[in-house]
Amino acid sequence: MLGTAAPSSTLPSGPPEESGDLHGGVVGPRIDVLERIFAPEVAVAVWRRGPDPELAAQLARELPGRELAITERLRAGPSTPEAALERALGGFGTARAALAAHVAALVDLHATLTDAEHVGLRLAVTRGRPCPRFHVDRVGLRLIATLRGPGTEWLEHAAVDRRRLGLAAGAQREEDSGPLRVGAVIHRLEPFDVGVFKGESWPGNAGRGAVHRSPPPDGDWRVMLSLDAL
Repeated sequence: MLGTAAPSSTLPSGPPEESGDLHGGVVGPRIDVLERIFAPEVAVAVWRRGPDPELAAQLARELPGRELAITERLRAGPSTPEAALERALGGFGTARAALAAHVAALVDLHATLTDAEHVGLRLAVTRGRPCPRFHVDRVGLRLIATLRGPGTEWLEHAAVDRRRLGLAAGAQREEDSGPLRVGAVIHRLEPFDVGVFKGESWPGNAGRGAVHRSPPPDGDWRVMLSLDAL
């Protein structure tokens, strides 16, 4: 299980603040908040650990300057191959070593939560919005972290009419005729937050998967990481 300290010095703990319980989600400044994802009523657990100014500055200087999607299958555990990650992240120039160390720590964290021997990684650099509509994923536990730009948006259980997921394609705004109930609050991951999203394939979670979407684009580059147990 997770302790109160981060598994790696590349993942500093966040500012001292109280955890917040929501309907289907929980947010807190300590790494052990992620263990709450195993509660049947929780679909989203967010470790609000605060930004990493050094890595953020390196990414700002060394962004590839083009759309990029990197996928890797990694062996999890203490020996997560940072060298292989550095090669895969070569488009990030001098930021690749720091980025590889950061990602390797998150791979180890996800493997600790899921007992996975292998983890599937996807790291995207985009100015677009690959998942513009609220939806659920057919996965178990997916770790999501945005390292630059606006983060993934998600909804509490009570905010969603699940019968209408995916029915807003003809509307100009999903908020006008989509799955959001009156008064729904749209939550958003902050840069460097670590979010664990419970999907429809998690045992006993059919019909209660985390409802989420990509944030509206702001014209700048966004760097987003997702991890899945394989």
